[in-house]
Amino acid sequence: MESAGADARAAEPDAGEGTAASDADVDLDRRGNGRVEYPAGPAGEDLAVALSCRGDGVIEVRLPGVGASFSEDCREDEAVPYEHRLGVDGAERAGTAVVEAPQAVRWTVTVQRREPLAAR
Repeated sequence: MESAGADARAAEPDAGEGTAASDADVDLDRRGNGRVEYPAGPAGEDLAVALSCRGDGVIEVRLPGVGASFSEDCREDEAVPYEHRLGVDGAERAGTAVVEAPQAVRWTVTVQRREPLAAR
């Protein structure tokens, strides 16, 4: 399920910045459900949510502070990287990414700010 605020510019992986990853490249340090806090940032930038996962199952990430969520399929045989760019109201505020995943799925999530895609 994907949803974002009314003025979301993108909620799809950024194909231009994605790269193949392996367990050697990415520290998949979490399993099961978790939370990732992120600090406040400058106004006018997109939230960039980077996610990598490995294991059999679906991972869901919710950002309740900005009303956005997305889910991705993870694979047993490789670490899969995704990036979602969200241009939403309130992106400058600190928040929490809430992650739901089966215990068999290893994952890492980071939330950063980036120049809006429309400005490129």
